[in-house]
Amino acid sequence: MILHKYTKAQYGLKYLRDGFLRFSPKLELNDPFEMHPYLNSLGTPEHVDAIVRELEDEDEGFRRLSPEQKEEVLDDLRAQGLANMRSRMVSDFQSVGILSLVKDRRQDLLMWAHYADSHRGCVLEFDGTHEWFKTKHGTNPHDLMGVLNEVNYSPTRPQVSLLGLGKDHLLTKAECWGYEKEWRILLNLRDCTTQTHGEKKVNGLFQVPHEALTGVYLGVNIDPKDRELFLDLLPPGNRVGLFQFRQDEQDYALVARQLNL
Repeated sequence: MILHKYTKAQYGLKYLRDGFLRFSPKLELNDPFEMHPYLNSLGTPEHVDAIVRELEDEDEGFRRLSPEQKEEVLDDLRAQGLANMRSRMVSDFQSVGILSLVKDRRQDLLMWAHYADSHRGCVLEFDGTHEWFKTKHGTNPHDLMGVLNEVNYSPTRPQVSLLGLGKDHLLTKAECWGYEKEWRILLNLRDCTTQTHGEKKVNGLFQVPHEALTGVYLGVNIDPKDRELFLDLLPPGNRVGLFQFRQDEQDYALVARQLNL
């Protein structure tokens, strides 16, 4: 499996220098629906019935209530539960960082435009069979955290109820994003590194071994100064190929030329 990371030139250069890639927090994502599921109150009618049966079995006071009073109790539970769920979701999601990748798609025109600084950036190419991509990272025991997962695209938003958050909301986006064909790794940001550059702090950094890197592709509009910086880091004869894309003369396509032979 070949994996590609679309990014700005400055972040590609940073990775080549120190091996760190950034896992983006929810608040920096370009989709406001990302990890923002529909809160479905107490859940399905079956779930509500189960809660009522449990209350009637364990709470004598609840059994003595009229149907109208029981419904008021359920309304209170819904309101309290939804408030607690919203608070929990905000807390949980703020701590999640996302590394977005795509599978073997270095020449996607839309991805270059949207995620590689309008073709001024680069694509980092990784060997998806490298041990790093098959290893669980971080300390979170959740089975979706710290491992490579494929994103699902759906016409409907995932739903969560007071019975639990589930998993769909971590890996589901609207159908219109389907062109991305994204794969992602989720990490708790507390497991990541923070660096200070002058007065600016950069968080969400996690090391990915350079041994997993197989190629770097520069965009059609790369700044010549950035191209020279990439060549300094990946000079001729380097194990990692450095390529420059140009526009095809006839088709809507990109053609690569290796710079560091």
